[in-house]
Amino acid sequence: MAHQTQVELDEDIREIFRLAEELGVTETDGFFTEEERIQPAPTVTTAQLPTATQSSRYVDFSEIDKQHLVEKQRKKNTERATSCAVNQFQKWMTAMRQTKTRPVHEIPPVELDGYLGSFFAGVRQKDGAEYEPDTLTSYQRGIDRYLSENGYAYSICRDLQFRYSQETLKAKRSQLKSQGKGNKKNAAEELSEREDDKGVIGTHSPEALLFLVWLNNQKQFGFRGCQESRQMLWGDVALKKTVDNIEYLEFNERENKTRSSGKVNEQPRAYPPKAFAVPDDPTRCPVFAYKQYALGRPPSHLGSDADFYLAVNYKPETNLWYKRQPMGANKVDTILSTMCNKAGIAGKKTNHSIRRSTIRRLHDSGIPPTKLMQLSGHRNVQSINHYAVNSMDDQHRMSEILSRSRGSRVMPSASAMGFMAQ
Repeated sequence: MAHQTQVELDEDIREIFRLAEELGVTETDGFFTEEERIQPAPTVTTAQLPTATQSSRYVDFSEIDKQHLVEKQRKKNTERATSCAVNQFQKWMTAMRQTKTRPVHEIPPVELDGYLGSFFAGVRQKDGAEYEPDTLTSYQRGIDRYLSENGYAYSICRDLQFRYSQETLKAKRSQLKSQGKGNKKNAAEELSEREDDKGVIGTHSPEALLFLVWLNNQKQFGFRGCQESRQMLWGDVALKKTVDNIEYLEFNERENKTRSSGKVNEQPRAYPPKAFAVPDDPTRCPVFAYKQYALGRPPSHLGSDADFYLAVNYKPETNLWYKRQPMGANKVDTILSTMCNKAGIAGKKTNHSIRRSTIRRLHDSGIPPTKLMQLSGHRNVQSINHYAVNSMDDQHRMSEILSRSRGSRVMPSASAMGFMAQ
């Protein structure tokens, strides 16, 4: 059976988090209730795994042990996307048939194809509104992943046995798009260069410095929206020098749920991302901001295992600008929206806005997509091209060019001028 591509999987995960954000859910761990979750595979602790002893160099892993090891490394976001899709389908089945349904993977192909076609055509949000086209597609892919994991013989996305539901979904997507759906109205907007600095970042206060350091890390190290910032430790960044005595910061990436190579000796990125000093402009120098941030941290939190982002001490009695406790996960997740609120910047700005604007600026500056991938960590060039969309500034310039261009240099008549003034 054909497998889902990484690009498709990324799209599904983005769609699930878009739905969570649309519903006002900021902590995605609470996105599903306990009864809505698919029961996960049993967890296994390190103590439960077979370990080598002094008398035994080799360990005998049973099939169950190996399954536990694989399950433990599965991406949590993928599990959530799959769980959301299957739960929605199961709830629809129960509501439509008014009876307890069988597990989805036990339904024969012909019968399941009919149910899926009706599901794609008739499923609605809680308030009765239609879903976005991409949401329905993410549901299809999520159900397909679930079936594959449970040994189903066919792919509902590709095999001819599910031609009816595939065609129904295609027709439904076309209908929704004709109604104006699918225009990515909830997508995070880029942060323009004019909006990059509105006085809320700098070295003049604990909060402004924290914002500046966070912004530098997001841009220079190619971070994703939230997870890498939450997990970041002080020891993940090292201050180094080149042979020409130029200082730079180097981010040493640890494997996490978002980036896991899964192959021996394979690095998550082609090289450790670096942020070089800008000696002639301290206000734009990531190394200078890092050093100032280090001076404001408690000495007990300069160890490699300390959290990178610490809670702000708004009333410091000493030169310590930050508390001996980590910044809350929800506050880390909403740093950019907090900055934008303080600066009066309108629009839908999330932490992902930095990633969008960073990739697009480098792309517009002539950096090839293959080199951008080495910084951003993308595995597919198509994912980079997804960011190559005209920004608001680009659209403004294009509109100005068209407004100033004229097919004729003849001035309009006085009557026409009067009409246009009305």
